[in-house]
Amino acid sequence: MKGRERSESPGVRGLAGALVCGMGAFLAGYSVLVKLAAVPCFSASCGTVINSVFGSLMGVPVGVFGLLIWGALPYLPRPGRLAAKAALVGGSVVFIVVQFAILEQFCPICGAHALACFLVAPLPIPRRQAVISAYAGLVLALVAASWADQWNRNRLRQQMLMPHPVVAESMEVTPGLAWLSDRPLEHSRIVISLSCGQCQRILEEFLASRSIPREVAPILFLTEEENDGITRVVVAAVLSAGRGGAVDAFSKITAILLEDESIIARDDEVTATFLLSETFPDLESFLDQAEGILKRHEEALAAFGVSTTPTVILNGVPAPYDRADIVQESRGSD
Repeated sequence: MKGRERSESPGVRGLAGALVCGMGAFLAGYSVLVKLAAVPCFSASCGTVINSVFGSLMGVPVGVFGLLIWGALPYLPRPGRLAAKAALVGGSVVFIVVQFAILEQFCPICGAHALACFLVAPLPIPRRQAVISAYAGLVLALVAASWADQWNRNRLRQQMLMPHPVVAESMEVTPGLAWLSDRPLEHSRIVISLSCGQCQRILEEFLASRSIPREVAPILFLTEEENDGITRVVVAAVLSAGRGGAVDAFSKITAILLEDESIIARDDEVTATFLLSETFPDLESFLDQAEGILKRHEEALAAFGVSTTPTVILNGVPAPYDRADIVQESRGSD
């Protein structure tokens, strides 16, 4: 068997298997960097899918598991190799179903990775060529991520030096949650979605630090069909606390809801109302006002072209949440 595999490895099918290993390692590695380092993705839906709750397993990005399998594939004996290929194909099928049936989004990186998983299934894996290809794919992912990150930084810097055509108009429709900060609205604001896994982690950081950073407040909510009900309840509860107690109220509400994230995942407006009414008994009388605020948020975010979360609108320019450092650089160059 070893001799026959060695004789097949230089063949076309063997080289194809090695190249697909490199392709899989590249895509899995890049998806990990999108998740952990917030490097730019190929489309807005990429970030939505990769940063969703389905983008991690036991707190580990799913791309890490894919990367480990691609790296181990050339070293495994035949039974282990077949099992690894089955895991790649099975995982891809599950993730495709999650994208289209649950998230209703398509991630090109995930789609290309699924294609690599299906392509590698019938192909032989020559060890030497596959190892070289997999390592090359991982290195290429690091280089591509570095280039994409630098390109995105330069693009944002250039945009920040230009007046944004909709800033003045949008200021009239973004009053919403200004009471979470004493900063003027035209300075900066963070855009979150309660159904966004990365946004939930940001809220947990706010709770841990017992404050909302001035650089990102006030908050704007991006609402979708799967979270509009519970978001309305959250805003109504904060409104019922009055202007003076808004920050404390928001912290309490966030803590209550993050204790059982299934309430958010199900957009369980009824359960959320019941739980929060114990602390905020006047909540229901503010639901209509909350709906009006979220409508203004929707109009403002449409004007800015924001469709993914978390995002920070900095000086009128939407930027990824963890790119707030660019503003400081931009201000320093003025």
